[in-house]
Amino acid sequence: MTNIIQQKDARILDIMQKEKLCVPHITKIAHRVHEPTSTVRDRILALQKSGVIKGYVPEIDPKKVGAEILVFVLSNLSDEALQNPDPVCEKIAKFDFVQGVYFLIGKNDILIKIRAKSIEDYRQKMMQIRKYIVGGGGIVVSKVFKDVNYVPIAIETGD
Repeated sequence: MTNIIQQKDARILDIMQKEKLCVPHITKIAHRVHEPTSTVRDRILALQKSGVIKGYVPEIDPKKVGAEILVFVLSNLSDEALQNPDPVCEKIAKFDFVQGVYFLIGKNDILIKIRAKSIEDYRQKMMQIRKYIVGGGGIVVSKVFKDVNYVPIAIETGD
């Protein structure tokens, strides 16, 4: 079921994402969308209550917290795990160094986003998750040279 977002809500979410407003700056958002602060506050509360807004997360500078290495790992799951990939993906996602686990359709079954302090630290972390992936057809590892920017989610409206 696709959620239909109202135009006002889309504009509010757009500003919150693009300006990385971790805590909603209601007055600033109201000014930008040309709506009263009470309307913006009520709409944000409604979006939270409906689950559209799950929470507010600050963007952390990885260099400042010793997690400079960003690696993407493409691999495959065992035939057994492919029958029900959710438990395997959930186990991998529980590691604190894993920033994302994506079940794929295509040549590879799984994409894992890992943050580490160094290449050696990455290798140690990879050993922890290696038991969950098969690597049939090989494991492809790509170290990110430069993380350019955060891309907000495009919000479609029903208006």
